[in-house]
Amino acid sequence: LKSDGSVACWGNNIEGQLGDETKVERLMATPVKGLTTAVAITVGWRHTCALLADATAQCWGDNSAGQLGDGTTESKTTATPVKELTKVASISAGNNHTCAVRLDSTVHCWGHNKYGQVGEGPSGSAANKLQPSAITGLSGVVSIGTGSQYTCAQKTDGSVVCWGQNDKGQLGDGTKAGKNAPTAVQWLIASQRLAAANGFTCVVEGGGTVACWGRNESGQLGDGTTTGRNVPKTINGKELGHVAAVSAGNSAKNTSQACALLTNGQVACWGSNNYGQLGDSGKTDQGGSSTPVAVATLDDATALATGRYHSCVVKADGTAACWGRNNDGQLGDGTKNTRSTPTPVKGLSTLRAIAAFAYGAC
Repeated sequence: LKSDGSVACWGNNIEGQLGDETKVERLMATPVKGLTTAVAITVGWRHTCALLADATAQCWGDNSAGQLGDGTTESKTTATPVKELTKVASISAGNNHTCAVRLDSTVHCWGHNKYGQVGEGPSGSAANKLQPSAITGLSGVVSIGTGSQYTCAQKTDGSVVCWGQNDKGQLGDGTKAGKNAPTAVQWLIASQRLAAANGFTCVVEGGGTVACWGRNESGQLGDGTTTGRNVPKTINGKELGHVAAVSAGNSAKNTSQACALLTNGQVACWGSNNYGQLGDSGKTDQGGSSTPVAVATLDDATALATGRYHSCVVKADGTAACWGRNNDGQLGDGTKNTRSTPTPVKGLSTLRAIAAFAYGAC
């Protein structure tokens, strides 16, 4: 997302998720057609959405489950308005569903709903929702996080509620039973930032620490173990200073990673490192690390996004850098070479925000 309200994307484009009217893979940043007033962006598995200055939303890419919210299941290669959605404050794209927080602090979701991740809706049905549907009984929400098959919302009092699939304890309610209505995360107060991924969830706590829960096969909870948790556990790592934001990679079950942006502009990551996604210049082997490690050469990051096997940051000078897997050009450096150190994204400046999806970024 650039400071002039335009958006550029790169990487895999099999469903038109780059928004350039094609399905052609791009190794460098390519403008999204027709977007000039974006104020926020979010990316799912193969779809992308933007919040516009007039508090409406537009989405593009895969629409097989109605995740674009335009009332159809037809994929789109250009930005398409979300139907009957106004007064939007924020938006988040999951694997195949999308949710928005409105200015009145209510939540509307749409798309894939097999596990209740979109909520029951007025009909009480688990069918996919092709356009926004209100989450019944949920109010006072300030931010939303959409994982692979579940959703979490942070409330004004710092508490978090989640719903949807829960086979790995990703809802944080002390069970592994799925929920199709918002359920309180246990032992969590004063949260500030929220990131939901493939079976695990992380938040920034009030004191600038990070707590995670859910699946942990690759150490993605950052607690020094590979033991799954169905309630939050705070990370204690020497490389993890005061945290400003956290981002969780939506990767395969045993190859996930998460990263934290620190208030001093540094970044720390933990979890799998099979493609160099920890960004520490190869100091950690491919087995990864179950505790945070410092990303090399970064001390001026202002925004952070984590994809399937890669991560990206916006730097203080308005440029971007990415690291990790690059088989689809998701690092945006004009090559397909995997990188274990942050590498500049070519042709980008005056950036405000960044988002990473499975095999690309915007």
